[in-house]
Amino acid sequence: TALVNDGENVLTPTPGYPLYTAIASKLQMMENPYYLNEANGWLPDIDDIKSKINNKTKAIILINPNNPTGSLYTTQNLQAIIDLALENDLVIFADEIYDKLLFDGKKHVSIASMNRDVSCVTFGGLSKNYMVPGFRIGWGIVSGRNEILSNYIEAINKILRARLSANHPEQYGIKISLEGDQSHLVEANAKLTKRRNMTVEMLNSIDGISCVKPEGAFYAFPRLQGIESDANFVAQLIKETGVVVVPGSGFGQVPGTKHFRVVFLPNEKILEKAYNSIGDFLQKYVKKYPKSVEV
Repeated sequence: TALVNDGENVLTPTPGYPLYTAIASKLQMMENPYYLNEANGWLPDIDDIKSKINNKTKAIILINPNNPTGSLYTTQNLQAIIDLALENDLVIFADEIYDKLLFDGKKHVSIASMNRDVSCVTFGGLSKNYMVPGFRIGWGIVSGRNEILSNYIEAINKILRARLSANHPEQYGIKISLEGDQSHLVEANAKLTKRRNMTVEMLNSIDGISCVKPEGAFYAFPRLQGIESDANFVAQLIKETGVVVVPGSGFGQVPGTKHFRVVFLPNEKILEKAYNSIGDFLQKYVKKYPKSVEV
């Protein structure tokens, strides 16, 4: 809100968290989505980002680890984005709220830590890493060159003074959470790794579904083949089986592709039952809707 004027745009990831595109619509910004490359582990497509930058582009949003795909960005990918941001005077909005939920020994690198000069706002919070979804408390850390960001920071502070009403008791929990015992993450990541592995194995065993292996967060974004509408597939799935997933069209996707998002937080018995139900239902669905064509 403090950065963008009418007619300007911010690069938003596709697929990505719908809140960002909703804010863009509220501010009457021009849409400027960039794609994550499914064939490359859902990493940001650097060539696509380059092609979308114009003289009205003010910022780029990164979600790392990503919602809805679970991808974790490489340092090479992040460096390429830093280079583009510096070259085109862009602010990077780095949503890193899942930065401690990682698998396979992977390490998260905060993009702001890689360059002192790049303009960056890094977002974090308690609700995901500390398993307290009701604690709607978070923060944004501004970094970069003060001579470039000073007016922007003042504009942010004016809005904060006028409108922000953060939960005071939860604010006291931030310091204790960040500096206290982190052993819960070992257990959490071990459980999530097991459930991630089950998710990828079971979904990839279903004819008509392929799933890129997530490396962080607790989401997967499997692709559907032979389906005309992921929204209709999801609606019918819920009605017939009670299994709740989210259609990929709600997050954005490459035209012509169909996906759905799963959350693999439930225990293994629930996940096994859900994935078996999805596989059985998909076979019935493609027979019921014979006009569906493979993409």
